Amino acid sequence: MGDRANVGPRFGVTWAPFAGGQTTLRASAGIFYDWLATNVYEQSVRVDGTRQLEENIPNPPFPVPDVGPAVVGPANRYLMGSAYQAPRISRVSGGVDQTLLGVTRIATTYSYLKGSRQARGLNLNPPVDGIRPDPSYGNIVEAVSDADSRQHQLQVDATINPGALAPAFNGPLISWKRTTGFVNYTVASLRNNTDGAFTVSPSGDIQNDWGPASSDVLHRANLSFNNQIVRNVLLSLNVNTTSGAVYSAFTGRDDNGDGVFNDRPGNVGRNTLRTAANFNINFPRMFLGKSRKNERRAASHFFRPTMPVIFLPNPTGMFVRRFSSCRMKDQDQRRCW
Repeated sequence: MGDRANVGPRFGVTWAPFAGGQTTLRASAGIFYDWLATNVYEQSVRVDGTRQLEENIPNPPFPVPDVGPAVVGPANRYLMGSAYQAPRISRVSGGVDQTLLGVTRIATTYSYLKGSRQARGLNLNPPVDGIRPDPSYGNIVEAVSDADSRQHQLQVDATINPGALAPAFNGPLISWKRTTGFVNYTVASLRNNTDGAFTVSPSGDIQNDWGPASSDVLHRANLSFNNQIVRNVLLSLNVNTTSGAVYSAFTGRDDNGDGVFNDRPGNVGRNTLRTAANFNINFPRMFLGKSRKNERRAASHFFRPTMPVIFLPNPTGMFVRRFSSCRMKDQDQRRCW
């Protein structure tokens, strides 16, 4: 990648408007650049149509395809665009910190991130009326950097710390000051029009692919409570929850005939569906003694819902689902169906 003129100025300011210092205002702005992912470069070198072959098998039998070379399509090829540039993020943020009653600290931060030059895949060899411009290859996917992203994020943190949690072997048996609490809540929206450097748009126009990013999580909340109210008995409670991850619905067919099964039904957008929320609870206990051998006991509960499978009807009235699998034919060749 010959992109060397990446200037990244950054500026930040912090101001305490009152003499007591209990209120602090913060603001910052900057430009940041991302690395060229090693797996992107690796795939462009390895799966170049010569060193390792990725072949397409149209309409294979299921579950175990047993096909000959006559029905195997030409191999795909992946390459880096000559004008590929480092992804850029422009960020502005502002926040306020406030101390209450000397033991509670609340911080609120809003940030806006504008991504440009994000990587996406451009198919240089799509079929036109069933015929590819270069019939010696299947898809020729070039990694280009013309996608974008937008993120809004609001984060609120609160810390309560009336006293230290260090072992108090000679302290009072009961003390409510030996308690610490932390709460974090984040609401965010991350939208883009790409799913990766070699992911092609089913319509060929990335402006039709604007939607939630694959890593978009609307809500995150964390609660941590630690106490040693009873001397030498440390009890903790950790609770974490996040809203569901996004995913897309597919027809299960290769509607545009490009050999990529990412076609969506009708006017359904990209990443419009979400899984159920995640919820975690951890409740460790520790009994402290004067010796270095401490007794530790922990109990935890973890719940993660499974990803649902979407079945959609096809014109024949049957239901289809998206299958994607690959196997190594030999050391330098793989087949996908």
